[in-house]
Amino acid sequence: MGLGFGFKRLTRNMSDFVRGGAQGTWWLVGTRMLMSGISAFTFTGNGSAAFEAGPTFLIIYVANCVSYLIGWLFLGAWYRQTRAYTTADVLRARFGTAVEQLSVYTGLVLGPLAASIQLWALGMFTSAVFGFPLTTTIIVIGGVAVAYSTVGGKWAVMATDFVQGLVMMAITAIMSFLAIKHIGGTGGFIIIAAILLSLQKEIILFDAYLMIGSIIGLPLAFPKLMGLWVKRLTFFSYFIIFGACLIPSFISFYDSLVHDQSWIIQHRAMWIFISGIIATLICITLNRFENPRNRERINEFFKTMRTPVD
Repeated sequence: MGLGFGFKRLTRNMSDFVRGGAQGTWWLVGTRMLMSGISAFTFTGNGSAAFEAGPTFLIIYVANCVSYLIGWLFLGAWYRQTRAYTTADVLRARFGTAVEQLSVYTGLVLGPLAASIQLWALGMFTSAVFGFPLTTTIIVIGGVAVAYSTVGGKWAVMATDFVQGLVMMAITAIMSFLAIKHIGGTGGFIIIAAILLSLQKEIILFDAYLMIGSIIGLPLAFPKLMGLWVKRLTFFSYFIIFGACLIPSFISFYDSLVHDQSWIIQHRAMWIFISGIIATLICITLNRFENPRNRERINEFFKTMRTPVD
């Protein structure tokens, strides 16, 4: 709360409130990105999933590191150079108003759902540690988060995430050292990791947590990323690629409902990517049907995105 009110003076306009005026340093923004993907669920739900799955669970975090690398190499600069305030602004400039509205409306459903899961996990962890009632804990923690975010905007969010990151990294480093020391050093760690690898089980808990993201999140994100990479994609191509990516999601849902055959996340994601790539190649051939006005807007978007701000 103190950080929220302290950074209130830095919020003078909408740009400051939404994106910190695009003045955040690399270490502040980087810590914010790291902490935005971490909650109490990381240490509770993910911990139980890691116990069930063994070292293969780390593949999820390796994928996160790859995505951060891609963001550093390409997407970070491209997004900044669009001069947009939000992702919805980027989608409107690249694909038009219809895609922007689709993104916003789905975000209104998926965003609170994901946040509620994280808040529930944090509330349960805090309630168990301190003995507070679960409902009261959720209301208080949620109220504090809403208060400092609303008062201080993006600067307050980045500052609180940075402080949390410092605490978490220090504790993680200490616990890693103590854990490795307890099992007899790195040699013991390798032996235990190999045993766990041979005894791995299906990641039931983590699969349940990521099911919503894999069913609808990936189909929404894939055409957006393709739109930043492929200039020849038309305005209407977003819906074609999005629809193609939804096909594996619908099939997996049908199999689970009718045939009682559940798809694992890896298979669903693989078929979503395959469907998306095929739809992207088809949409490239449809570029000649794009009207001249939209083609000019696409050219202007890529010109702006590739032009450095400074």
